[in-house]
Amino acid sequence: MEITDEPTLQSQADDRTETEPDSAIEDVDLNDGVDRSDDVDLRSYITEDSRIIPDIVSGIHSMDREVRLAATVKVRRLLQKLPPEEAAEPVINSGLLETVVGLLSSDDLEFRAEAAWILTNVASGTSEQAGAVVEAGAIPKLVALFPCDSTDAMDNALWALGNIAGDSERLRDLAVQEGGVKPVLDILDAPEKYTPKLLDTASWALTCFLTPRRDADLGYGVTRHMIPVLIKLINNTTDENSEPLVHAVQALNYISSNETAAEAVLATGIAPRLIEFCTAKNYGLQFHALRCIGQFTAGTEASTEAAIQAGLPAVLRTCIPSAHVDIRTSACWVASNIAAGSLSQAQSLFDNDLIPLILHVISNQEEEIKPRHEASWILSTLVGKGKEGNDILVRLVQANCMEAFVSGLSSPDHRTLLMLIEGIENVVDKQWTGREDALGRFRIAGGVGRLVALRDGPDTRGTLRTNSTIISQPHQLKLQRNSAKYHRYIMENADTSSPYGQHEDKVGTEPDSHTELKSFITDDLHVVPEIVSGIHSTDREVRLAATVKVRILLLQWPEAGAQPVFNSGLLETFNGMLSSDDLELCAEAAWALTNVVSGASEQAGAVVEAGAIPKLIALFLCNHIDAMDDALWALGSIGGDSQQLRDLVVQAGGLKPILDTLDTPENYTRQTVDTASWALSCCINPGMEEDLGYEVTRHIILVLIKFIKNTIDETLGSLTKVLKPLDYISSDVAAVEAILATGIAPRLVELCSAKQNEQRYHALRCVGQFTAGTDAATEAAVQAGLPTALRFCIPSEHVGTRISACWAASNIAAGSLSQAQSLFDNDLIPLIFRVLSIKDEEMKPRNEASWVLSILTGKGQEHNDFLVRLVQANCMEALAAGLSTSSSSTLSNLIEGLENVVDTQWSGREDALERFKVAGGVARLVTLRDQPRTRATLAGRRALGLLRSHFPEFAKCPRV
Repeated sequence: MEITDEPTLQSQADDRTETEPDSAIEDVDLNDGVDRSDDVDLRSYITEDSRIIPDIVSGIHSMDREVRLAATVKVRRLLQKLPPEEAAEPVINSGLLETVVGLLSSDDLEFRAEAAWILTNVASGTSEQAGAVVEAGAIPKLVALFPCDSTDAMDNALWALGNIAGDSERLRDLAVQEGGVKPVLDILDAPEKYTPKLLDTASWALTCFLTPRRDADLGYGVTRHMIPVLIKLINNTTDENSEPLVHAVQALNYISSNETAAEAVLATGIAPRLIEFCTAKNYGLQFHALRCIGQFTAGTEASTEAAIQAGLPAVLRTCIPSAHVDIRTSACWVASNIAAGSLSQAQSLFDNDLIPLILHVISNQEEEIKPRHEASWILSTLVGKGKEGNDILVRLVQANCMEAFVSGLSSPDHRTLLMLIEGIENVVDKQWTGREDALGRFRIAGGVGRLVALRDGPDTRGTLRTNSTIISQPHQLKLQRNSAKYHRYIMENADTSSPYGQHEDKVGTEPDSHTELKSFITDDLHVVPEIVSGIHSTDREVRLAATVKVRILLLQWPEAGAQPVFNSGLLETFNGMLSSDDLELCAEAAWALTNVVSGASEQAGAVVEAGAIPKLIALFLCNHIDAMDDALWALGSIGGDSQQLRDLVVQAGGLKPILDTLDTPENYTRQTVDTASWALSCCINPGMEEDLGYEVTRHIILVLIKFIKNTIDETLGSLTKVLKPLDYISSDVAAVEAILATGIAPRLVELCSAKQNEQRYHALRCVGQFTAGTDAATEAAVQAGLPTALRFCIPSEHVGTRISACWAASNIAAGSLSQAQSLFDNDLIPLIFRVLSIKDEEMKPRNEASWVLSILTGKGQEHNDFLVRLVQANCMEALAAGLSTSSSSTLSNLIEGLENVVDTQWSGREDALERFKVAGGVARLVTLRDQPRTRATLAGRRALGLLRSHFPEFAKCPRV
C-alpha cells in the first residue's frame, strides 16, 4: 500500500517550488540583453559532445558583470528545466564547476545565490555528479555563506548541503567534517532571526544528514549537538502544521534509533510533548512522533517505563485503529516493545484496553501484512510471559486470543505464521488451568482446518516444521486424523447397518456431556477402575462396552485422555487385543490406538514400542473391513508422526498393506481405499527432515500410476488422495524421470483442468515438479499440453491453483528458449500480467507471476524480441502496478525485471521507459525509496538506483 501522505524528500521539493531570487537578472542575454530561454530549446545550449556551448562558457568568464550574470543564469536555468543528470554532465565536462564554486566567494551576492543554485541541481544528479561538486571544493564555501545578507544565497546553500549530505554516507561524512551541520543548527536554534522559507529549508536539510543508512548512521558524537536544538524548536512551536516542526520530530526520530541518543532525548523531558503529537491530525507529525516514542520502548525497561508514564498506552488506543497503515504498523510495533518489557509494562496493554484492538488487527482478513505481523509479535510475546503464576493467559483467552490465532493463520506472510504458531505453542504446551478451554476454542474457531491447510499448502507444507508441537508434522496429521475420525464416528452411528452402529447402540455410545467423560478419569489421572476391570473382563459384552468407552474418551479428548490410558497400563492391553479372534474388539483396539498416536510424539512412540506396528499389519490378513480401515488409520498416523517412526513403519513392511489396497482397489470398499491413500500421503509428506528415498518410492510409483490411469471417475476422493503422494514423490529428480517414463504426463495435464480444487491442485503441482527438473522433463510437460492447461489454471478462483500455475509457468520460462516462447504462443503472458496487476490478488500468486516476468526479461537481454513482445503485452504497466506490493521477494523480482528492460540497449527501450512512467511506475519507485518500511531495504536502494539512472529528475530534490 502506498503511503501518499508520508512527507518524503520528493514531496518536500514540490512543496518548496519557488520564484527566482528577487535580484536575479533574467532579462539579459549574451547578445541582445533578453533571455529567451522559455522560447528556445534549452538543449541548444549543449554541444553534440555534451558540453556547454562556447558562447555561454566564455560569458561566464567575462569581465563584464552583466554578460557574466546572464551566462550564469542560463546555466542555472538549463539545470533547472532539464533533468539534472542530462544537464549536469555538460557543466562538468566544460570545467565550469570550479568556476561556479569560485563564484560562492564573490562579493556580489547575486552571483553567490546563482552559484549555490547551480551547485544544488548538479548535486541532485547522480552520485558521481554530487561527488564532483564536493571535489571542486564546494562544501567549505557553501558553509562560508553563513551568515550573509542574501536570504536567497543562504537558502540555496542549504539546499546544496542537503542534497550532498543525502547522497551517500561518504559525502554526508565529508559535509559533517567540513562544518556543514553548523549553519543548519544555527538557523534552527534562532528561528526568530530568519525567514520562514529559510527555516523550512534548514529543517529539511537536517533530515538529509540523518536519513537512516544501514550500519552507517551518524553517531551520538555528532547528534548530541543536534538534540538540544531540536528539543527547543519542538517545545517552542505550537502550530502542528509547521513544516519545521514535522522535520524536527522526523530528525529526532532518526536520532533516537541510537540507544544512547534515545536516553539523552528522554532526559530532556520531551516525552509528553511527543505523546501529544501521536494523535496529531498532521500525518507526518503523528507518524514520526510515534516512531520516536517507539525508539524509546525499543531500548531499556527504564526508557519504556518513561514512555508509559508519559501516557503512551492511552494514545495507542487512537493509533492502532488508525486509517493509515503505517500508523497502525508503528503503533503495533510500539505495543510489541511494551509487551517485551517488564510484567507490569506488559499488563498496561490490558489495563488500557489495547488487547481487543490488537487482536482485531490480527483477525482482520483485509488488513495489510505489516500491521498483522507486528500485532502477531505482541500476541506471541504476551503468551510467552504467561504462566500459572500470573493471569496473562487467562486474560488473553477471555479476550478471544485463540480465535485471533485462527484468523491470523490465514496470513500469506511466512514470518507472521511463525510468530502465531509460536504463540499457539506457548498457550497449549504449558500446564495451566485454562489449557483445555483454550484448545476447545481453537478447534471451534476452525484452527484445525487452518493447520491442515498450512500442512498441505504449496508454500508452507515443508517450511514450518521447525516449530515443535502445533505445526510440526505429527500434530498436523493428528489433528486432521482426530477430525476425520470424529466425522466417521458420527456417520457410522447414523447408519444402523454398520457393525459399529449395531454394537455401539447396545453398549451406549457417545456420552451426553463432558461431565460424563470426566467421570471416566480419576483425580490422579487414571481410567476409573470400573472401566479398567471391564476391559479385562471375560464377558465379551462387558469388555466391548468398556473398550468403546475408552475409545470415545480418546476420540473426544485426545490430549486429556491419553495419559490416563498410559497410567492405567491399558496400552499393552489394547495392543494385545489386536491379535484377538474377536474382530470387533480388534477394530475397537485399533481405533483406540489410532487416537493415542494422534497425541504427542511420545505417545505415538509408546504405541510403537509396545509392538503395535506388526500387529496392525497382521490385521490385513483378516476379512473385517472396519478392522483393516482402523489399522490403516493407525499406520498413517504413526507414519506421519516423525521421520523415525515413519522409517520404522517402512522397515516393518507397513507400506505393503497400503499399496496392496491401492493396487487392487476393486477388492476393497471405497472407504478403505480412501483411508489407504490418506495413509500413504502421511508416510510421504515432505514435512520430514528427509524424504523417502527413490529406492522406496519407485515401488510406490507404479501402483499410483496404475490407480490414476484406471480411475475415470474424477469425483472419487481416493483419486485426489493418490495424486497427493505422487505430487510429493515428484520432488525427487530420479522419481520424476521414472514417472515420466510411464507416459502418465498427458493424464496429469488433463487432471489440471479438473473441477475439484484439491485434485486439480495436486495434478498441477505434480506436473510443475516436472518443469522444475531438466529441460527434457520440462519439454515432456510442454508436449503433453501443459501451456494449454495453464490458460484454465492461471485465472482460477482457487488461490492454490493460481499459485501453482504461475509457479509452473516460471519453470517453463526458465527452460529453453523454445519452451519460454510457448508462454507467448499460448497467450499466457496477458494472464500472468493480470495476476501481477490486480491489487486485490493474494501475495503468493503475484510473487510467482513476478518470477515469470523477471526470468523472461532476463532472457530478453540477449533475445530482444522477448522484450518487444513483453512490452507489447503491457509488461511495463504490469511492473508499475506490481510495485505496490508489500512482499520483499516480489519487489525484488519486479525491480530485477525492470532493470533487465531498461538497462538493456535495444530499440524499444525509450518507449518502455515512457510507458512505465505514464503508468505511474516512477511514483512507485519514489515511494519505495522514501517510505519508512522500504527505504533502508535492498528494494529501496535499487529503486533509488533506477531513479538516478533512468529518471534522474525524480532521484533527488533539485532546486526549482
